Amino acid sequence: MREIIKLKITFSILTLFSLVAGVFIFQDYAIGVGLSVSPGTILIQDFPVGEFYDFSEQKNYDIRISNEAETPHTYALAAEKPSNSQSSATGFYDFAHPEWFYFEVETIFVDALENESVGIFMDIPEADGWYNHHWLLGISVMPLPGELQGGTISLGAYLLFRFETEPKEGVVPTLAENEMVLVPSTIVFDDVEPGELYQKKVKLYHPFQIEKKCDIYPLDPSSEVAKWTILISKGHSRLQNHDWVVYDSTVNLQPNQPCDLDIYLQTPPGNVRPTEEILIFEAFNIDKKAFLRIKTNFKEKE
Repeated sequence: MREIIKLKITFSILTLFSLVAGVFIFQDYAIGVGLSVSPGTILIQDFPVGEFYDFSEQKNYDIRISNEAETPHTYALAAEKPSNSQSSATGFYDFAHPEWFYFEVETIFVDALENESVGIFMDIPEADGWYNHHWLLGISVMPLPGELQGGTISLGAYLLFRFETEPKEGVVPTLAENEMVLVPSTIVFDDVEPGELYQKKVKLYHPFQIEKKCDIYPLDPSSEVAKWTILISKGHSRLQNHDWVVYDSTVNLQPNQPCDLDIYLQTPPGNVRPTEEILIFEAFNIDKKAFLRIKTNFKEKE
């Protein structure tokens, strides 16, 4: 079992104290003594801006709570910025406004050894500033403390949902503290012919008030981050030869100014499968990282 994202989990006890500990979660569910909740984490790319989103209709997702204890519990659900609970995922920043995410019901009764599901929804308002973001949302599922019996321990789950909002060129993102955003967040080279040289431009937006060095490097396909956190796009394979994509490996970010970047692509003969490269952007003395998706679709042979 591997730790894929950093989070906390809380044990609630009637005697008015709690223990906080790191836990492991799977892609499909979070588990613990007396409780399992699914999905434990999700990643949705190209998440729409300015549209009401019903997770059940679009992705067949809802939050399923399984009470594995021999006593019934009422659970409270809440969405929050994950940094409030010391939780994080590489490449993702706190969700700007957790109130945009809401539940069919905010409390639900689950009988002993039974399951219940809660519908979930999102409504990101239409605004240029909300495109191109990589956001992380924390969701707590906690038993109501007032109903626990003396000495009873009931486990609450903490879920982490990842969202990549739609990429869009020519917009200025709304930035949080220390947040870096690539515009667009995904670039696509279509109808690529091996041997030809191609170029795309992106802007790196940042909130830094002083000049900062920023290192740019490819995500290691064998890393835990690649396996569990920044996942490959559907229909693409990870680029194995990083030399195909050329860019400046270090840039100096000027105060209050976006940084213009040139991305070049040149592939050798014999390649026809769609590929994806992911570049990591790491600014000096900043613990959060940004990433850029680079997709290559080859020209179909006639």
